[in-house]
Amino acid sequence: MVERGQASALDWLAVAADRIATLRPIYEQWARGEFAAGAQLLAPDLVHTGFVPEGRVTTHGVEEFGRWVREFLSQWEGYRVLADEFMQVDDDTVLVSGRQYATGRHSGVEVEESVFNVWVFRGEQVVGFMSIPIANGRSKPRVYRRNLASAYGPTRRKKRWSDRSRASGRRTA
Repeated sequence: MVERGQASALDWLAVAADRIATLRPIYEQWARGEFAAGAQLLAPDLVHTGFVPEGRVTTHGVEEFGRWVREFLSQWEGYRVLADEFMQVDDDTVLVSGRQYATGRHSGVEVEESVFNVWVFRGEQVVGFMSIPIANGRSKPRVYRRNLASAYGPTRRKKRWSDRSRASGRRTA
């Protein structure tokens, strides 16, 4: 028997499992360098934010995103992304941590770095995608969180146990 309040938690877990199950096969293909995978999920009004050596790049709409991806991939040989972990952030957001590998087409420089991808869903479509490379273990989480909020709107954050304890005045370990 499901008690009051449990149904919504069970629904959330089902949605979370569905979103992650949707993304896993995309990353299996991306690990082979097949980046057309997942295109069917992209909403026409997709907002994408990526980070390149020159700075932040934001595209609006699936056509502009497609042009940017083709240009980006043309600069690399053997570009691929391998997922390590999938984390449900909230009902509509999944964070995927992994690594990206490539060789510069003109420079011949091999690149291997950590990457975080944030997927924002609206229904069954992806309306936001952010790719955050982390070179040499260095990141700027406050900047990325601010960029995420500006690109996709305010993100919903679930209260952590330590937040609840702080609000009640109890100390946590």
